[in-house]
Amino acid sequence: TPAAGIFESLFDDADFREWDGLTRHGALVEIVAAPGLTGARALAIVGDGPARNSLQQLGRRLGIADRLHWTGYLPRNQVLRDAYSGADAFVFASQTETQGLVLLEAMAQGLPCVAVAAQGTRDLLEEGAGALIAPPRAEAFAARVAELLNDDGWRSRLGIAARQHAAAWSASASTERLIEHYQGLIHPDALGERLRTGS
Repeated sequence: TPAAGIFESLFDDADFREWDGLTRHGALVEIVAAPGLTGARALAIVGDGPARNSLQQLGRRLGIADRLHWTGYLPRNQVLRDAYSGADAFVFASQTETQGLVLLEAMAQGLPCVAVAAQGTRDLLEEGAGALIAPPRAEAFAARVAELLNDDGWRSRLGIAARQHAAAWSASASTERLIEHYQGLIHPDALGERLRTGS
C-alpha cells in the first residue's frame, strides 16, 4: 500500500498544542481515516518518542492501526532515501520547526509536501513550488492532503517542482546568494546596476 506520508523525527519537537481538540500528532493520524481520501492510504511514521503509545491507541480506536507503519528512526543513508521514494507525499505539521530542513530533504527526493507555514518552514515554503501550504486545523489540513493524494498528475508535477525548489536551497546556491550579498555590501553601486539591468 502506498504511504500517505513520512514523518521524519516526528516526536523530536515538543509542539503538543491542540488542533481542533487533538495534538498535531493525533490530527495527522486522523488524516488517514479522513473520508475525503480515495483508496486505503497508509501512513509511514518515521521517528519515535513519548507520543507513540497514545497514537497507536488512536489508530486502534479509528480502526486504522493496520494502515499505520512505525519505522522508528532510520539511518540517513539509502534506507531513509528508500522511505522517501516509497511515499506519495511528505506531510509535516510542526509549528515549531526552526529550519525546516526535513522539508528540503523530502523535496530533494522529489516528494511533494503538505506543511504548515510557521517559524522556520515559512521561509522555505511556497505554494505550488513542490508544496501545498495548509492551515493548522485538522480538517483543513486533511483536505489539503486529500487534494494532493487524489490527483496523480498534479502530485507528479509537484514532485518535479519540489526537486527544483530544493535545488534553489542547495549549499552551492545558498553560497552564491551569500557571496552576492557581501559583494553588494562592498560594492553597492555594482549591485544596484545588476538589479537595474537584471544581469
